[in-house]
Amino acid sequence: KEKLKVKEIFKNGHHELSTRLDVPLYKRDGYKIPSDEELLKNPNKVYLGNSLYHNIRYSFKYRNKLFFGLTTEKDQGEPFGSYGNKGYDAYSFHFLLKDCGFLKTLALGDYRLKFGEGLVVNTDYYFGKSTMLSLTPDRNTIKKFSSTSETSFFRGASVSFQFNKLDISAFYSYLPTDATLRKDGTISSMKTDGLHRTLLELSKKHNTVEQSVGGDITWHDKYFSVGVTSLYQHFN
Repeated sequence: KEKLKVKEIFKNGHHELSTRLDVPLYKRDGYKIPSDEELLKNPNKVYLGNSLYHNIRYSFKYRNKLFFGLTTEKDQGEPFGSYGNKGYDAYSFHFLLKDCGFLKTLALGDYRLKFGEGLVVNTDYYFGKSTMLSLTPDRNTIKKFSSTSETSFFRGASVSFQFNKLDISAFYSYLPTDATLRKDGTISSMKTDGLHRTLLELSKKHNTVEQSVGGDITWHDKYFSVGVTSLYQHFN
């Protein structure tokens, strides 16, 4: 397998920068200024930010071996640079290295996983707040996460090694997560839409941390494979 050279990577790599700006031609009730009496009764009736949606995405790719990038996003109605937000409401960074000797895949930052035929760990296809159940036909995979979604991914590090027909993988994730808390501090529900437009929505931002750790050992042949996958998740 070829060795990666820094000079070669940046000479022949591909940079891409894109941005998106949405300017709505309608006005939702959340942007209308209510009377002081209405505002006192319902402070969550008004959005804290303007009606513009904006994101910036930068990505770098060298062949099918090295990827890294940064994504920032501000949803409609979210404040920019205030109420605890340092600029954009959401940031996402990814780094992915593939096929370097025994190293099959290394992911840092935000990434997606699929182990155990998707029955144990799968954020490749997302059908709700659970990251643990979905059926897909692909083999075990570690992929970069470069979406503007604020859920359905891991944040930390994941690595996979391949020794002939044996794959060994491990991962760790530390992901601040939106949640609704009870008075005693326990979690009553998870918030998965990524919106922080009102004081109520903002009060649910990153109220808990989802920590995930696990691994997978799989032996595969031309016609079948057998493996063991483990996963431990904890919400503080």
